[in-house]
Parts: sequence; structure tokens; C-alpha cells
Amino acid sequence: MIKVNNINGTPEYEPKDYVGIHSDDKFFYFFETPEECDKFYTEIPTNPEWKKEEIEQQAEELMDKALEQNWYSRFDVQFYAQKGEPQAIKVLKYYENLWRIIEDNFSNGNYDFKLPEYDID
Repeated sequence: MIKVNNINGTPEYEPKDYVGIHSDDKFFYFFETPEECDKFYTEIPTNPEWKKEEIEQQAEELMDKALEQNWYSRFDVQFYAQKGEPQAIKVLKYYENLWRIIEDNFSNGNYDFKLPEYDID
């Protein structure tokens, strides 16, 4: 890898041969092999905020899927759960469980976990 100063968004110079390029606020990184490029990207730390947003979006999508499977809107499921309908209560408990799992993992600094799919039974 050839590391070159980043001067106002432009590399100080551009190497003759490279297979990939990455930049940040300080440097341009020119990769000389595909393996070098792959290694670089696997070692970049993940921004926890981006990962949090991704996981939270996944939870909302899983909830939407559970609602759709049971013919509920978000309003309907709350209404029927308040009336004591068991399936609506189960869907709401599933949603609460998703967020409990998320909060538990985030509080422990874990951003690499799977959320459970809703089980109709």
C-alpha cells in the first residue's frame, strides 16, 4: 500500500500502478494488490452509529413483517392488544423483545448480533 498525503481532497501525487484507492481526511491509500485492498477494508473499524441505525431499521422491518403476517397495522395491533386479543399481544411482545435485545447488546458495545424473526405459532 502506498500512503500519500491528502491535500484539500487531492492526493499529493498519484502512483503509477495501483488496483484500488481509499481516502480519508489525511491520506490517500493506493493498493498495489486486490488482497491488500480487501485486508484494509476488513480492518477498518465500524462506526457504531451506522451499525446502530442499520440494526434499528432491521427491527422496524421485522415488526412490519410480523404485522403484515397477522393483518395488523401499527394502530390496529395496539388497539386489539388493549382489548386483550392474544395474537395482537404476542406481536407487541415480540416488538418489545426486539428492542430489549437491541438495548442489551448496545449497552454492552455489541453491534454484531442477529434479531429473531417473528414466529407465527
